[in-house]
Amino acid sequence: MSSLQIGTYQQSGKPFSFDSELLRTHIALIGTNGSGKTVAAKTLIEEATIAGIPSLIIDPQGDLGRLTMLADPQTIKDNFGDVERAKKFADKAEVRIWTPTKTKGLPLCINPFKLVPDEIDPEDKVS
Repeated sequence: MSSLQIGTYQQSGKPFSFDSELLRTHIALIGTNGSGKTVAAKTLIEEATIAGIPSLIIDPQGDLGRLTMLADPQTIKDNFGDVERAKKFADKAEVRIWTPTKTKGLPLCINPFKLVPDEIDPEDKVS
């Protein structure tokens, strides 16, 4: 496996990374409100996706669903983002959102890998 850079050290500015082999087990991010859990999760998910490592995300608050909303290149540039990395993420990400109690998204079922029925309204496939 490879190394995933997920940030930089504040004092030195050197990259902070870890061996992607560590993602072979479960990960939980725990902290108080405002401690950076969502930002850390988004970073890990983006880096894992670009590295070809799949993620199954359980997000009761719905904070991570915005990862599916890809910005246009100009917005990414305007916010000092990396357009090429955003393109890599978009090319590798295959997003499925299951919504057990909602009409939007994919209804949760016993076999979540079953293809979406054709008769579902396209607008109901993504929340």
